[in-house]
Amino acid sequence: MTFSELVDETVEYYTNNPRSRAVYNGPCVYAGPNGERCAAARLCDESRTQFIDMEGGIWSSVQRWAALKPEYAHFSVEQIDALQHLHDYDGNWLKPDGERGTEGLSKEGKHAVEFIKENYPNPETP
Repeated sequence: MTFSELVDETVEYYTNNPRSRAVYNGPCVYAGPNGERCAAARLCDESRTQFIDMEGGIWSSVQRWAALKPEYAHFSVEQIDALQHLHDYDGNWLKPDGERGTEGLSKEGKHAVEFIKENYPNPETP
């Protein structure tokens, strides 16, 4: 999987599923109260990741508590940070506080996706 494909898959996922938030209209979290996962946490092996220790930090500082699934291990910290920022920023989504998902990207979110795809390397699965 390329990074560009992962970005598209992430957008599709959050168009149809809620983003991981602590409480309604609260901050995004790695592991939400109803089993939701943020963009970075969705890439993690659930059995080997300490989500509770990750809360409150950015990916580059909390990745030591996470174990990426093998199919995502080739992505860089910078790529995952960019994906996580896409997830976290409410302005990227049409309905950021919607009960069942976001209903897709806002105009700003579409620009963010273009920027991410243009500015980050796109490795193939090893």
